[in-house]
Amino acid sequence: PEVDAERHIINLIRKEVSSWRSNGYPETTRVTSELLNYWFNNPEREAWHRLFFAQREAAETAIWLNEVAERSNAGQNILRILNEARVSVGENSEDQLPRIAFKMATGTGKTVVMAALVLYHFANRQEYKSDIRFADYFLIVAPGVTIKDRLGVLFVDTRKLPEFELEDYYHVRRLVPQSLRDNIQNLNARLVITNYHSF
Repeated sequence: PEVDAERHIINLIRKEVSSWRSNGYPETTRVTSELLNYWFNNPEREAWHRLFFAQREAAETAIWLNEVAERSNAGQNILRILNEARVSVGENSEDQLPRIAFKMATGTGKTVVMAALVLYHFANRQEYKSDIRFADYFLIVAPGVTIKDRLGVLFVDTRKLPEFELEDYYHVRRLVPQSLRDNIQNLNARLVITNYHSF
């Protein structure tokens, strides 16, 4: 049967995220609002530090699903569709971790999106310690050793160097607003990067 493109889950989500973006990211925490506006509505951000639209849309979508979707009828419908489509392995499907996959093509900047999402969760959890919508520990599983090594940029570079010489993506891609920079070094203790075989 022919699929109605407008009613496909991806396009339903895109429509809601686009509207949310146009309205200035309402219904988020103060930290989330600060991050989104720093990343995407910041006239002082140099052109070479701007995220590609694919990166922006991926980060916005993950944040919208986590923090905003349940606050509207359309969002609740999308969450219901995603929940119905979830297939779990094992007898106790209720005990399984929820999973949503984001597929991005080679070269679109998945690592930057990972850095943005890790920072989003970490900064919110530091501010709202009991809010379980935000993760406080992070496990990144790479398909092999080479990619695992490349993902080292997700660890905060703690060397005593000028900021522009630090080599993690939080600094290189200018993802951290000034107000959140003091706590960022605590992130390394909460992050594990491993390869699939070790895991």
